[in-house]
Amino acid sequence: MLKSLLKKIMQKLSFVIARLRLHFRRNPETDINANFNMDEKNFGYDPDKRPPCPEDCRKIGFETADVSIPVEVLPVTKVGEVETDCCGEPRVICECDPCTNTCKILITQRIKIKIPVKIAIKTFTGETQINCVPGHCDGKGDVD
Repeated sequence: MLKSLLKKIMQKLSFVIARLRLHFRRNPETDINANFNMDEKNFGYDPDKRPPCPEDCRKIGFETADVSIPVEVLPVTKVGEVETDCCGEPRVICECDPCTNTCKILITQRIKIKIPVKIAIKTFTGETQINCVPGHCDGKGDVD
């Protein structure tokens, strides 16, 4: 179950990374494709209009997201075969009623009862959700 949960979280994080890549592609300052022109002569690429990119131009993008997964937990129980053992001798009490010419006999036996019970849980997970959050945990901006 943990493995499938981690897999779902990784899928959602991949979505966030894809969104970051899309953000950088759409930003003219970081998009090397921004200077394409779509004429028929060169199929849109003009190498002379490509912006210079210094060697030390490295950026790190940050995104903050809340990732959640609903988990439903249900109890599962199963009672096995019940066994009993007698403890000691039975107690017998006899009450006779001479008026009705009857006797009531009460027999009491102390027993030990063995009840095997299996107790577990079953979990069901819902769809993982991710929500991008404005701002960041550490107060940094979108790009360093």
